[in-house]
Amino acid sequence: MTEDNVVSNEEHSNSTSSNVSAQNQPLPPPINVPLNEPLRVRVNTALYDYLNARSMLMIGGITCLGQILTAIKEKISRSRLFDEKNPVIVMCDQELENIVGMKALHVNQMREALLKSTVLAIQPPRNPSHPSQHQQEAEQASSTDENSRDNPANAEDNSDDSVDSVQDADVADNHAENAQNADNIAENAGNIAPNADNNTENNQETKYYVVSPLLRILLKLPMDPTPMTFQGVTSPLSKYILARQDRLFDKRNHMVAILKDDPLGKILGVKAVHRDQLGYFVKKQLTAIDNLAQFDARTADQAFPAQNQLIRDAVFRRNGECRLRQRLPSRGHELPFKKRCIAS
Repeated sequence: MTEDNVVSNEEHSNSTSSNVSAQNQPLPPPINVPLNEPLRVRVNTALYDYLNARSMLMIGGITCLGQILTAIKEKISRSRLFDEKNPVIVMCDQELENIVGMKALHVNQMREALLKSTVLAIQPPRNPSHPSQHQQEAEQASSTDENSRDNPANAEDNSDDSVDSVQDADVADNHAENAQNADNIAENAGNIAPNADNNTENNQETKYYVVSPLLRILLKLPMDPTPMTFQGVTSPLSKYILARQDRLFDKRNHMVAILKDDPLGKILGVKAVHRDQLGYFVKKQLTAIDNLAQFDARTADQAFPAQNQLIRDAVFRRNGECRLRQRLPSRGHELPFKKRCIAS
């Protein structure tokens, strides 16, 4: 036997052994696995430690998705781990972050995140030429998930009760409102890049809006209430987000922007937002102009009285500080300590 034959036989045996070992790996459950399907939680995962500490696992780490979702729902409800202004977003503490592998996520992402720590307790027979029912379900669920990401309305239609059960009961009604008004404004999965408002305009008539004062300041838009299209607002907003993507996004979940420590979050009134919700919350900062010919810039900002008051208060404080600094002497001619205290 030649040396080349020996090498080829070794390579064939290695590839065969690797294929056999790959076939022997337990199959992960499909995304639409039934709630009562027996699952085995992987050892050395945070989910295993969490459930085992609460005696929620049978021998061998056996449980089902329904039990897992119930345990996670109780934790979220008990610790209030959600954005009260946007309750479909779960804001993880360190323990939950270790379980799901991300800092914040939409409730529709919860099922997939939890299933990563599990495998099917009853493995179906392996036959590459005839995929098992679980494999077919997994492929079907994967294609459905891709379609739902492209179309937010379909995503809500395909979401099931087990995902909704992660939400807190007293805020579940807001889920439907946020979902129905969501606009898909992402150009790709890695970035939030708003598109034109095709949903309301239907490419027939360009609609104009007045942007809220605080959002105009943040995006460096003209300070006067100028009529703008939805695309005219979302284009600078996209640049703002992309310039801060390292701070706003958890690299493990590029679908959710974490805005709790950013001025944009304070303006929109949320701690985090899924990319399919951003258009909905941006529109809350816009006032539609019904008749452009009768537009009056002097009364355009009346729809945002709270923001106008904040701006007036900030200007008043700034002007007051400027007048105070003008009255105080310069450092070169400082007053005695007692008179400085009186002057201040």
